[in-house]
Amino acid sequence: MVHDDNAVTRLAAAVSRMPTWAYRSMVRVMVECRASSFASFGTSRLMPSDDGKYVLWAAGSGVVSSSTSLRLLSASTLSAPVSSDTRKVPWDDARRIVVDAYSEFSDEAGAIVARFFDDNWIDGPVRPDKRTGAFCATTVPGVHPYVLMNYTGDRRSILTLAHELGHGLHGVLAQPLGLFNSSTPLTTAETASVFGEALTFELLLANEDDPRRRLDLLTGRIEDAIATTFRQIAMNRFEHAVHTERRDQGELSPERIGELWLEAQNALFADSVSTEGYMPWWSYIPHFTGTPGYVYAYAYGYLFSLAIYRRYLSEGETMVEPYLDLLRAGGSRSPEELAQLVGLDLTDPAIWASGIDALAEELDEAERLAGELGLG
Repeated sequence: MVHDDNAVTRLAAAVSRMPTWAYRSMVRVMVECRASSFASFGTSRLMPSDDGKYVLWAAGSGVVSSSTSLRLLSASTLSAPVSSDTRKVPWDDARRIVVDAYSEFSDEAGAIVARFFDDNWIDGPVRPDKRTGAFCATTVPGVHPYVLMNYTGDRRSILTLAHELGHGLHGVLAQPLGLFNSSTPLTTAETASVFGEALTFELLLANEDDPRRRLDLLTGRIEDAIATTFRQIAMNRFEHAVHTERRDQGELSPERIGELWLEAQNALFADSVSTEGYMPWWSYIPHFTGTPGYVYAYAYGYLFSLAIYRRYLSEGETMVEPYLDLLRAGGSRSPEELAQLVGLDLTDPAIWASGIDALAEELDEAERLAGELGLG
């Protein structure tokens, strides 16, 4: 799948500079997605930033627990909904919200997203025997992307719709590049989806005046961010520990693997979550055995997109065309070159700090609302 004449040489050089199994595994995954020029700077610089901000997980979990009757969360309650709001948003209203969010950013983006609804490029209804989850299938040039999801009318469904349509927008804009250059590597595949989700979330938040519902929106957003950034980094730390110890000491027992899992999870949770009974939970994550190193790309891509969004909030319309150019470039350029299109330098750790700072601001607002509501 590698089509660049110099790709093999560059890849060999990149792998030789990477000291651990995790970096090598990441390059292998990148090759499978044609990101042959992925360099070690991204992994080496992002990890310390995430480690240093683990405190945000504990604070976020504190907001969640204070919004419920629980004073200490357990692993089994981590994914429990905080909100008691059972209102459902009809499909047509969700369409209006998402199209408006994209259109306020760019008329071109809004028109492309609207076409997914107008031309029935979305399979949204829940049906018996329909597969779960959501994804956007971008296949070959000449065939439009197609979104599958299960729309249930809650906040998460609206944001999932916006997320998948971001992938669809990316696919449409990059399609003229052809089969080998339009497909994006893992590190930038989530750029448009996370960006579109952020646009839609800000619109939802701006249109909500009720403090409790605003808090519900924010806690849901924080939960999603934690799962996509800090949790993925913790899982990558676990992978690193297991593979390194296996290489140094030989085969590991299930008990030892469980101990390493708890060490990584306790570093993440601190005293905000009880990990009692959590030791075997590593075994339900298929990425560890199927695609080692894969989980890292979630945090990388998410924070990269948030850094772009934060730059858009500060610079406004001057960022619109550069951002769309980034999407139009598909996978034809390296992540470094794509970042340069929007004025970012991937060798600068401040990029990752910027993405995390965006999450910290949302956490500050959630804590303020929780205090006002007497939930602190």
